[in-house]
Amino acid sequence: MRILFDTNLLVSAFLRPNGLIGRTIAFALEPAHLLITSREILYEVTRTLRYERLTLYHQQNEDTIYKYLTWLHENSELITIDPTINMPIRDAKDSIILQTAIRGTVHVICTQDQDFFHPPASGFLLACGIEVMNAQQLYAILTTRNLSQ
Repeated sequence: MRILFDTNLLVSAFLRPNGLIGRTIAFALEPAHLLITSREILYEVTRTLRYERLTLYHQQNEDTIYKYLTWLHENSELITIDPTINMPIRDAKDSIILQTAIRGTVHVICTQDQDFFHPPASGFLLACGIEVMNAQQLYAILTTRNLSQ
């Protein structure tokens, strides 16, 4: 299964690697699955992790952030997007996620962002054969499939 995690979930996994998101990403790294991302998503994760309020929260240095982003890069298929293509979603900043999903032929976008679960994005993604799941749903599917193997 080709899986794309949105920026907020990748940030959450950094902040709480043993939390639900971190565990879900760990299951998504199993050989039957492939993480999909883009430079734009990795850039946004980096930018977010450097917000002053977050650096005060996570207390990690630049080296730790760099290692996390390197790890994501090395464990994902990196997709090149075309930012000139308009995507049907309320928040234009979320276009990067849609473009990465389309260009990366993902099966699942894992997100907590409600814009992906509602029109216009939901209909567009359905037509493209891309399922949208929250972390709890994806975790349940990945752990069930992992146990049945």
